[in-house]
Amino acid sequence: MNSDMNSTEQIAASYVDCRNFLHKVQSVSRSAGLGPRQYELLVTVSQWKSKGPTVRNIAESMRIRHNTTVELIDRATECGAIERVRDGSDRRKVYVRLTPHGEEVLRTVADQVLGREVRTDSEPVPEFLNGAEKVNAAGASAGV
Repeated sequence: MNSDMNSTEQIAASYVDCRNFLHKVQSVSRSAGLGPRQYELLVTVSQWKSKGPTVRNIAESMRIRHNTTVELIDRATECGAIERVRDGSDRRKVYVRLTPHGEEVLRTVADQVLGREVRTDSEPVPEFLNGAEKVNAAGASAGV
C-alpha cells in the first residue's frame, strides 16, 4: 500500500480489495454449482489437519448456528464433496473430511479465481459439479 495514505484510506482500500476478491470467489463458486456458504464449508473443512473438524468446529469457524452447519454438511455429503467419519475410540465423535471430489472442486475454483488453467487430472469435474448444482438448488429452495 501507498505509504502516503492515511489509516482510513488504507482501511478503505483494503476493504475494497477484500470485497472484490470475495465477489470473484463467490462468482466462480456459483459457476461451479456451489453457493457461497457451501464453498466456505469446503474451504473450512480443508483447513483442518489430522482427523478433520467436528460440526461444532465448523459452526464456530463459519460463525453460524449448529443446525445450519448440519444442513450444509448434509447437502455437501449428498453431492459427494465431504464425508462424515466416526472416531475409532469414541463413536460419539464425528469428524468431517473432504472427499476426492471435494478436493477437486476446491482446486478448480481456486485455479479459476487465480486465473490458472483448470486441471482435470482426476475424476471429471463436470459430473461432480452437476451433482453440486442439484444439491445447491435443493438448498436454495430450503432457504439455506
